[in-house]
Amino acid sequence: MTIKSNHLKPYPQALAWSDTETGGLNGIQTLKDGTRVNGAEYYPILEVAIMLPVTNENGLVELFDVPAFNVGIKMTQERMDRMDDWPLTQHTNSGLLERLKSGEGFDYLAATTEEAEIKLIEWLEINGVSTFDSKAGTGAILCGNNVGFDLSFIDAQMPKLARYFHYRKGDVSAVNIFSRSPLWKHTGLTGIDKKGAHTALSDITESVLEMNAYTQVINELLWYKEQAQKAGIMYPGISRNDVFD
Repeated sequence: MTIKSNHLKPYPQALAWSDTETGGLNGIQTLKDGTRVNGAEYYPILEVAIMLPVTNENGLVELFDVPAFNVGIKMTQERMDRMDDWPLTQHTNSGLLERLKSGEGFDYLAATTEEAEIKLIEWLEINGVSTFDSKAGTGAILCGNNVGFDLSFIDAQMPKLARYFHYRKGDVSAVNIFSRSPLWKHTGLTGIDKKGAHTALSDITESVLEMNAYTQVINELLWYKEQAQKAGIMYPGISRNDVFD
């Protein structure tokens, strides 16, 4: 079997690092009264942050002077009533719910989810990101930890914003899992210690730093490979042709 090389073509879309803080989990959830709901549709979105950093030629993501936008959504009593217990406690302790009253720490505090969606789209457009089109190479690939979770809420409650993102995602959590499993454990890929503040911008920053840590190890392995090739030392394992042909 021969593998076609077109799957190795670089993606022209921007990498948009994002995090969404919510009032509960996605998927089918059971409320206290026994009602079954789709969590991504039912639980409120509290804040959404998007960052558009530059990725250097060595694969490391630059975190200095990065375009970023953080939108909070004001909490009404109706939205508070739809909060699950764990996020209610977590976001109270972190101060997020209090900041959603004052607007402290946000680039914009929206009155509704719809207004937040409009502002996020405006920011993406200003920064050169248009709706996703695979043929035109437009849109952005959403990156972050467990980013499918974030996209499920965006898709359910901000469908116009979801149109700006590629159907494929850059999930740092997948790399984390592989690095701690028999698949990649032997490579020495290591992540970072996280504070887990569960605020959108801090979570994005930690996701980028974690990905940079993995990339740095890969860069080191590539350097050793290059030195070995220069010395005429060949890898004794299975060749790529043995795997794919």
